[in-house]
Amino acid sequence: MKGIGLKAKTLLGLSALLLVAIAGILIFTNLLLISDKKAYVFENVLSNAEKVRNLINENIQNSLFQAESLAMLSQNENQNLKTLMDRQELVDGLYFSFSGEANRKTLMKTTFPKNSESYFDFVSNWIEDAKPSNALGVTVKKIPSKNTFELNYRDDQKHLGLLINMDNVWSQISGDTVFSYTVVDGNKRPLWTSGENLNDFPYEDLIQANGASASKEVSIGDEKYLVAVSSLPKLGIHVISYISAKKAYAVVGDLSVKTISFGLVLLGSSLILGLWFSKRLTGPIEALMEGANFVAQGNFDHEVEVRTRDELSVLGTRFNFMSGKIKDLLGEKEIIIEELKEANIKIEDYSKNLEKKVEERTRELKSANDFIQAMIDSLDQGLFVFGPDLKCSPVYTKACETLFRKSPAGLTYNEVLDVPQDQNARIEKWANIMFSEKLPFESAATLGVNEKVYGESIESDDYSMLKLHYHPMRDEEEKISNVVVVATDKTDEMRAIEETRKKERYVEMIFKILATKKQFIEFIGEVDGYIKSLDEVIEAPQPSYDHAMLIYHSFNGGFGMYAVDSLVTEARKCEQTVVDMKKKGVLNHQLLIDQKNAFKESYHRFKQETFDTLGFNSSTVEIDQAILLYINDLVQQTDNRELKHVFNEKIMKVPVEEFFVPYKKLLESLGPKLGKEFAPLVVHNGDLRVDPDSYREFFSLLVHLFRNCADHGIEAPHIREERNKTMEGNIQVHVGVEGEGSRLKLVVEDDGNGIDPARIRKKLQENNPNKSFTEETDQDIIYHIFDQDFSTAEQVTTISGRGVGMSAIKDIVDRMNGQIKLESVVGKGTKFIFDLPISY
Repeated sequence: MKGIGLKAKTLLGLSALLLVAIAGILIFTNLLLISDKKAYVFENVLSNAEKVRNLINENIQNSLFQAESLAMLSQNENQNLKTLMDRQELVDGLYFSFSGEANRKTLMKTTFPKNSESYFDFVSNWIEDAKPSNALGVTVKKIPSKNTFELNYRDDQKHLGLLINMDNVWSQISGDTVFSYTVVDGNKRPLWTSGENLNDFPYEDLIQANGASASKEVSIGDEKYLVAVSSLPKLGIHVISYISAKKAYAVVGDLSVKTISFGLVLLGSSLILGLWFSKRLTGPIEALMEGANFVAQGNFDHEVEVRTRDELSVLGTRFNFMSGKIKDLLGEKEIIIEELKEANIKIEDYSKNLEKKVEERTRELKSANDFIQAMIDSLDQGLFVFGPDLKCSPVYTKACETLFRKSPAGLTYNEVLDVPQDQNARIEKWANIMFSEKLPFESAATLGVNEKVYGESIESDDYSMLKLHYHPMRDEEEKISNVVVVATDKTDEMRAIEETRKKERYVEMIFKILATKKQFIEFIGEVDGYIKSLDEVIEAPQPSYDHAMLIYHSFNGGFGMYAVDSLVTEARKCEQTVVDMKKKGVLNHQLLIDQKNAFKESYHRFKQETFDTLGFNSSTVEIDQAILLYINDLVQQTDNRELKHVFNEKIMKVPVEEFFVPYKKLLESLGPKLGKEFAPLVVHNGDLRVDPDSYREFFSLLVHLFRNCADHGIEAPHIREERNKTMEGNIQVHVGVEGEGSRLKLVVEDDGNGIDPARIRKKLQENNPNKSFTEETDQDIIYHIFDQDFSTAEQVTTISGRGVGMSAIKDIVDRMNGQIKLESVVGKGTKFIFDLPISY
């Protein structure tokens, strides 16, 4: 059976190769189009969701700022608030009240862009009927059937309620004809829907706990959608932007059809060209094959004719010459055959030996190279080599890629170290001196780059500092052929030095402040006055350069006296800006305002942190205790009952919240140690004043209660998440007076694990095996936490577990003729209720 001919094989092989190549190109092109389109659509759908989210957030923040400004201006009777209210872009209606005020004040626009009398009536009714929220912070909800948000804001000083016009949000999402939108609140209630409306949209798994935006492809029925979610987690608002994959990829289908059509045309043309080429190629080969057959049959007179002008024609001529030679040498074939056999044997032996030697040498070199490379890569130091032309060798340690943030291979010394362009000539001269040894190598090496710093400053996240050392490599003539650069990472060392310097300066600052406490507080009062003057000077239509320079210079000197380096640096920067503007005669008003505001923010932060740390109070005057007791004796000897009452309440007593300041810091420090998160400690009615001497020991012992609440009460974050609680554990204090002013009631509560009676009963039984606790009720059993040496902790830690603290608290309460009551629900939390007598 005759096989497939050479021509057919050539044609089939060429066709198969073209088919595979074209098919691969078509598939790759189609996948590339889809991938590129998907990335583009994902980017747009995420960008649109974030744009709507930012618009909502911006409306809320701007409205709250406008409302707070109006509320503050309301205290100035000269302000025309109605005119200011009409100028507001977003706030349609507003009511507000300050702490201590019984009545609330209201404001609303007199005209609305909507030009609707019904909307005017709606705003009027809302202002009259709106119920204020008791929750601290910001709460937001949407008014049904209107593009309006109702916002409530409450803190310790004021309460605000306002209506926010959100028409621009609706215009943003309804005007988009490409993407669809759904805006929902934390309870999945839709606030707005635009475009294609999908029920039960599975967006929850895209919502990030930290509020970060996310996008993915989801399937709803047989349809796929590209979805993005961007959230305002504190407000519970989620913006979902989406588009169907069919709509997004419509253009890809048309491009795919055109690409396939082009591929088919290309394949057909290639086949026609291949057919012609195979005929041209196989014709001379067939003639050579025919001549070979004649030679095989012993006919050496046949000549091969090849009518081409390429290598095949030369091959035909050589073939004919070979045939003649073979014919001439047939007479001597026996001798030649023998010689060839012997030569062949020798060649085979030599080849075998040579192959073995090459394999052995190759294995030795590979083993040596692998060992050297492993040693080099194991070094923590960066090591690379460069020659006289400053070109780097391909041999370097892996650490170089991390330290220099690039591979040295193929680069120059200047490129590896990012040498500035104007320094290239100096480096080339340095290399010439070093390689020619015009100076001793050790001396010449010091003239090169000896350290490399990355990042703008040591505080930058991308900061690193490398120390460079140079070592010569010499050839057989003891001349320097290459130089090895050894880079050592000194980043941690430099940061440690900087941190030590900062701590030393901070300690110096604290000592200077404490040494001149009175003068420092007076200085802070002067700075507050300067800050007000600075506001007037900078924000004036024509700022006074000289006055601003004088204030900043005063800040520079004053804070320098107390070693407040951060504020000294900022003051110098601001002063230099004013000097530069004065010299150039160019006013950049906004830059002056921005720098002034930044300095104010840094100053207020420093003031707050310093006063909190050192326990300062600029509104408090210190009085010697002996003098205070002497004045108290004089007051008590008078018959003026009102004077006695006022002196005792305002002078001798202190707000109860002062006793809980250390516990606020305690919770902050315990969080990282326990791997838990705590909300700031809140003390309700903390301004209630008590005699500090009567309760000092009691409040000091409460440290054991707060440690137990943090360690045993509040759960780990993952457990709180499983129980649908906030990630932050909440510990609160409520203070009040009962019994016609004769009893102090103090409640410490947490929203943690609660006290498990079964666990208490089990521990009691383990400690007292001969006693039964089954008859005690669950409510009675939990009071055993106050027993001496009782603890449910598996091991004693520095935080809790010895069973002493709670017993000490009960002991002091008993000695004060007080009472303790426990209320606890497993999995919900615990209340510690203290009833103590009030001392006068």
